[in-house]
This record gives sequence, C-alpha cells and structure tokens, in this order.
Amino acid sequence: MNTIRRRTWVINGVLAALLLVVGAVAFGMVGQSIEEPEEIRTVTVERGSVVATVSASGELIAPTDVVLDFATGGRLVEVLVEPDDRVAVGDVLARLDDADALAQQASAQAGVLAAQAGLDRVLNRLTPAQQSLGGVQIASAAQQLAAAQASLARAESVAAANAALYAEQVEAARDQSQRIEADRQDQVAAAQANLEAAQAAVDQLWAGQTPAQRAVGDAQIAQAEGAVEAAEIALDETEDVAEANEEAYDLQIDAADDARDAAEFMLGDAEATLAALEDDLDDCDPGATPDLCDELAAAVAQQATLRDQYEVALEQAEAALDAAEAGRIQGEARDDQAVTMAEVQLDQAELALDLVRAQVGAGREAPTAASLAQATAQVQLAQTQLAQATRATDVNSVDVAEATRDTGLARDAQATEVARSQLAQAQRALDLAQAQVSVNEEPPSDAEIAAATAQVDQAQAALDRVTRLVEETVLHAPVAATVAHVGADVGEFVGGGGFAGGLGFIRLTDVGDLIVEVQFSEADAIRMDVGRPADIEINARPEPHLSGTVIRIDPTATVVNQLVTYGARVALTTVPDDVRPGQTVTVDVIIDEVDNALYVPSSAVEQLGDESYVTVVDETGEATRRAVRAGLRGDGTTQITYGLEEGEQVARVGGDYEPPVDLMGGGA
Repeated sequence: MNTIRRRTWVINGVLAALLLVVGAVAFGMVGQSIEEPEEIRTVTVERGSVVATVSASGELIAPTDVVLDFATGGRLVEVLVEPDDRVAVGDVLARLDDADALAQQASAQAGVLAAQAGLDRVLNRLTPAQQSLGGVQIASAAQQLAAAQASLARAESVAAANAALYAEQVEAARDQSQRIEADRQDQVAAAQANLEAAQAAVDQLWAGQTPAQRAVGDAQIAQAEGAVEAAEIALDETEDVAEANEEAYDLQIDAADDARDAAEFMLGDAEATLAALEDDLDDCDPGATPDLCDELAAAVAQQATLRDQYEVALEQAEAALDAAEAGRIQGEARDDQAVTMAEVQLDQAELALDLVRAQVGAGREAPTAASLAQATAQVQLAQTQLAQATRATDVNSVDVAEATRDTGLARDAQATEVARSQLAQAQRALDLAQAQVSVNEEPPSDAEIAAATAQVDQAQAALDRVTRLVEETVLHAPVAATVAHVGADVGEFVGGGGFAGGLGFIRLTDVGDLIVEVQFSEADAIRMDVGRPADIEINARPEPHLSGTVIRIDPTATVVNQLVTYGARVALTTVPDDVRPGQTVTVDVIIDEVDNALYVPSSAVEQLGDESYVTVVDETGEATRRAVRAGLRGDGTTQITYGLEEGEQVARVGGDYEPPVDLMGGGA
C-alpha cells in the first residue's frame, strides 16, 4: 500500500511541473504577440549587370625570370654585363679563370691519345716491348732523321748563297776602293788645276786677253761644263751601287735569320723528344721490363747528345746573324763614304766651272776691285780644296770584306758539317731502332682488346668531363632578357655554392611583360576558364585597378597541408611603370556576367530547397511572400528571370529582419 501511495505522489508531482512549464510558454507567447511589429527594410528591384567572380591573392612575376650561377666555383676574370643591359640568347655574360680547366683538358686529351695509341698497338698485334720501342724510338728516330735532312739542306743552301754573296761583296769592295782612290787622285789633280786656274785668272785680270786667249777660254768653259756633267753621272752611279748593296745586305741578313730559325726549330724538337723519352723512362719498371728500360736509357742519352749539338748549331746561327748585321753596318759606312766622295767631286767640278767662267769673263773686261777680290777668293778656295783632297784617305774596305767573307765561310762550313754529323747520327738511330723491333707477332687476346678499349672509353669520358668544365667557365644567356642583378665583380670567387637570398650570380628578367601568379581553391578553379577577364588590385597601390586575362590554369593540383589549390596565371593588359616583380595583388576573375538583367541583392532572396522566394512589400507596407525564378547568382546580387518587375520593393532577409511566421508558410 505504501509503495502504491508513493508512486501516486510522484506522478502527481510530475504532472504539476508540466502544467507550470506549459503555462510559462503560453504566457511568453501572449507577451510576444502584443509587441510592436518591426520595421521592414526594403530594396528596389533594378536592372543592370550581374557579375560573378572568384578571388585569390598572388604576386606579380616576370614570365622570363632566370637565376644563373656557374656550375662550379672559380675566380671571375671577366663580367661583360651590368644591370639593365639587354642580352640575346647565347650572349656571353661572364667568364671564370679557366687555366686549371684548360690544363686538365690538355692532360685529358693527351690521355685519350695515349689510350688510342695503346689500342692501336694491341690491334697491330705487337708485344708490350714492341709497342714502346715502335711507338717511341722508331717514330722519334724517323722524325729526327727528317729534321736532320731538312737541316742539312738548309745549311748547304745557306752556305752556297752566302758564298756567292761574300764573293760579290769582296769584288764590289775592290771595285769601290779602286774607284775611290782614282776619284781621290782626280780630286787632287782637279784641285791643283783649279788653283792654277784661279791664280792664272788673277794674272789675266792684270794683263787682259788676246783673241787666242778668248778661244782658249771658251774651250775651257766647255770642258768644265763637261766635267760637271761627268761628276753628276758618277754620283748617280755611286748612289745606285749603294742602293744595290743595301738590298744585298738585307738578303744576307734574311738568310742568316732563316738559319737561326731553323736551328731553333731543331733544338725545340730535340728537347720535346728528349722530354718524351725521359717520361717513358720514368714510367718504365726495371723489374717488369728490364730490356725496355735499358733501351730507353740509351735513347735518352743519345737524344741528349743530339740536343747539345743543336744548341751549338743555334749559337753558331745566332753568331752568323750578328756577323751579317755587322757586315751591313760596315758596308753602309763604305757606301756612304763613296757617295760623299762623289758629292765632293761634283762640288769641285762646279767650282772649277765657276772659276773658268770667272777667269774668262774677267780677262775680257777691265779689272775692278771687286773682280780682283773675287779672283783672289777663288785662289784661296782652290787652295783649301787641294789640301782637303790631299788629306782624304779610304778605309780598308777590301780587307774588311775579305775578313767578313772568311769568317762567314768558316762559320757556314762548320754549320754544314754539324748538320751532316746530325744527319748521320739520326740515320744510325733510326737503323738501330728498326733493328730492335721484333718481326714476330702474337695475336691479341679478347681480354687485351677489351682492356685497351675500356682505357680509351675511360680516357674519352674523362676528356668529356673536363671539356664540360672548360665550357662551364663561360656563362651564357639562355634567353633574351634584361639583366636585373649581378652579384659579384671581377676577382671575386663565385659559383658552386649559390648566393644568399636566391638571387644567384646573375638574374635575367623581363619587367616589360609582367604577369600575376595566383593559387585558387579547388572549388573556384573548376569554375574558371582560360581567356576570362580579371580585375587586379595591387596591394601597395590600391587605385587604380589593373585589367588582365587568364592565360593559364594548371592541370594538376598543388597540395599543401591537405589544402588543395590550382595555380593560374593572369596576363596584364598594360604594365604601368611603377609596378615591380614580387608585389602582392588581389585578383578577381569574372567567371560569368549577365548584362541588362533584373536583379535584387542576394540577401533578399530566400532559398528553400530548389525554390527561390522574395518578400514583396507594397505601398501600404504589407509584405507578401512570392516565388521567383533566380538566374545568375553574382558576388552581391542575384538575377531574377521571373516573378518580379523593375521598381518593386522587396525586403532584405537577414540582419534584423526575418519573414513573419505567416509569410513563411504562404506563397504567391
């Protein structure tokens, strides 16, 4: 009983509590119903453009933006560009010091040649000893023999040419010496005659002339004029001889210079061959190939002797050149003296003509003080010329020419003998090398051919690597662009490690054709198409906005922290001067647009399932819910294709206003 009573109390308590709750709710509803109705905010249905866009942030970039560094480090020796320079594809921008790379390349090339020579020797079926002997001694000996033959031919040719030249020079010196002596005697006689004539002229001034004397005077004038003409001819001939001698001196010096060059070539070739033999001897293993090492040692000693002989030949050739140049100096001195003597003779002949004319003229008119003074002066001048002609002497040009000839012939003979000795030694060396080559051949094994081929491949690979190193010391422009940055100067070390900040050593860009690079969300990207217009706002300069066009949408997504985006690029219609790469921008891409559309703010449209509704407010303020057909939903407005007319008033939904309960249930 007690249990039933307690349950009855509990049930009654619960019912009482429920009644209290229902009463409180009813009271609240009654209170709400008596509140003042809220004011409805309305907007006018208008006609215009409805635009739908998607937005994202990005940055301005240059479509051509290349950061360049040298692949390997090195010291800059040349920088050919500076910021704002325009470069074309392939232009050289900078160079590193390539001395080490070139040295490595030369060594690698030598390695390829050596490896190829080794393969050739294997394919020619020679033993290792025959390879070394045939590749070093025979080739070297044959080269030395050819060089020695050429050297002997040059020495004999030079000796023959010099002998003929020496003979001509001696004969010319003798003829010249005889002419000079004869001319000196003639000058003395002419000076004596001039003195006598001058004295006679003085005497005749006092005595006057007879008709016979007048005839003699005319003859004397004619003779003196003939002497002047002969002296002029003699001067021309002497100058011609001097000019011909000058050409002969040049020929002799050229021949001596050629001989010296030949001696230098032979010496250089001998030194190169000796160095190669010494390298082979250093690489030779006496324990493995004792006979080969002995042969190489003998070849080195023989080549060293030949090198010493070429050094002597070079010294002799240089001495011959010095002698030829000294001979030219002496010959030019002789020729100058001969020309001077001929000029003196011409002067004397002209003076004699003047004296004769003065004597003849003076004898035909009464002497005056002036004529007597002139005649006396002519006597004194003739005395001075006679003294000069008597003192004139000739250098011993014949002795000098003969001494030069004897010295040159002895030197040429010695050079020819040395060349013959070198030829004989070269022939013996070749005979010995050929005698040492074995005629026995053994077929190369597959392993030997494979090993030699592998060495060639390895050497070629090494050459390819160092060739790339050489090429990498030159930095070329991969694109046509403008230099935006140069990060180092000549003398600094660059490359290999890059530059701080990602600028690189040289940066190429093209700021005249900037584009926007931007990432759109997955939902926005699928609504975009290439070619759609865009509005770009540069954050650093909000006004004015720039226009552009979508030129690319990445076909694949970019996922960062599980956020999926798609990259896009927008080309600017125009690029103002004050924009720069790297500036941040906000891009609005127009994905759809309807012109001359009836629209309302999107906040005035209610969406219930697939149906769209608006709340129409008439002139009395009464609100009526009406179904409409929505078209394009833009960024802030929605196109209405059916259900409204331009100028009607609709209520904004949201904010402080919500449609009444009765309107929510009704419809138009």
